[in-house]
Parts: sequence; C-alpha cells; structure tokens
Amino acid sequence: MAHKHDGHASAHHSTTSSSSHLPSLLAPSDKLLAAVITLPADPRVVFATYTPDSEIPSYEVLERGRRHLVSRNRSLSFSDSIFPHTHVNGESSALHAFMLTSGDSTDPCLSTLRELPMDGLKGNYQF
Repeated sequence: MAHKHDGHASAHHSTTSSSSHLPSLLAPSDKLLAAVITLPADPRVVFATYTPDSEIPSYEVLERGRRHLVSRNRSLSFSDSIFPHTHVNGESSALHAFMLTSGDSTDPCLSTLRELPMDGLKGNYQF
C-alpha cells in the first residue's frame, strides 16, 4: 500500500490526546478512491497498530490476528469491515487495522478496535 504524505493528511492523533482533535481526513475529491467506494459524509480513517507482545514468533501472532480480521469481515458489510495490513520486518513487525467511517462515528469504531480479541498483540489506537 503506497502512502501519500502531505501537510493536512500526515498528522496522526493518539486517542490519549484531547477529544477536540479530528481524525485523519480523506479527500472526497480523490478520484481513485471515489471511483471504488462511496465515501460517508465527512469521511475519516480510524486505525490501530498491533505489535507482538508474546514469546510466540511475531509472524505467527500477526498472521493469527490478520486471519481473525479476514474471518470477521466475511459476514459484514464494507462499512463495518476492518481492513488489515501486516508488516513483518524483525522488531518493527506490526498488524495495522483500518476502518472507514464518518467524522461523527469515530468513537464507536475505536471501541470496536479496542474490543477485538487479539491474543499475543498489544494495540495502539489512533485516528
């Protein structure tokens, strides 16, 4: 997944910061994104980064977490799905989980990410 960094989209806010901060913005004018999915009003991305927190090899723990998300998504609509991205690289290995939502629904999405049973992984939740 390619990452585009610019002034308004590169800042990430931790959930421990003030609740007055807004989640990362998606640009409804992004023609590629808009061509693929219908964006909600005031679109946002809520995400979590899960890192291994056990003696089990990181790739096994991350793969188990990824499979859990894929299995969970099978019975859900696109808007309720959690999209995984796994990065395996020694000590910086992580499972990233993303949800697409509207600005007024970030709290329920963060709750969903916090409540996931991710055995062997510790989460860092952001928007």
